[in-house]
Amino acid sequence: MLFYKSFIAAVILFVTSLIVVPASAQIALGTYDVANVASNDVLNIRQRADASALKIGALPFDLTEIEVIAASRNGKWGLVNYQGVIGWVSTRYLQPSATIIADLPAGLECSGTEPFWSLSFLLDGSAVGDWSPLGLANARQSFYNGYWSDTPMNRPDQSYAFTLQNETTTSGVRASGIIRQAACNDGMSDQTYGYAIDVLLSGQGQTYVTGCCSMASN
Repeated sequence: MLFYKSFIAAVILFVTSLIVVPASAQIALGTYDVANVASNDVLNIRQRADASALKIGALPFDLTEIEVIAASRNGKWGLVNYQGVIGWVSTRYLQPSATIIADLPAGLECSGTEPFWSLSFLLDGSAVGDWSPLGLANARQSFYNGYWSDTPMNRPDQSYAFTLQNETTTSGVRASGIIRQAACNDGMSDQTYGYAIDVLLSGQGQTYVTGCCSMASN
């Protein structure tokens, strides 16, 4: 287990070294559809952000809503995680999904492990959290009919602060935190996510947890 976690940490460090903030890249992080690929062809996934790099997988020509979780320094390559394969695809063959979310954190699915917890930011402005594995709530889910969120004044393209509001169940759990655009791993799998989250829970004692977030299910 120690070797596995060390290996994952090394992978994340390597990926992070290739990432720049979205403002300096030609492609924003988010969900994209494969475009301009013939129906008898695929979009290659490569080991590095280079056309000569080893092919390690492929995206179907008609794939929709694949999440780009990092961008190369020149913005010509996007890092994706498709069916367990993590690699780089040419952004020349990607176009923004019709359902792309501009008003983050709306649409993000966040979770953490050991112990497990989850938090969903719904498109209608509400949120649902499962804090029961943390021993903070009797009910499995805590519903919030709203949340406040904002970006920092000096670097608005890299992180989001949030506070969940008006908890409508009886758990009494309040939550606030920070979501950052960064390569993130859950510590239990080879899945790489495009967002990291820190959550501070209160109402039944203070608890601090971390996790990862994703905008797509591919």
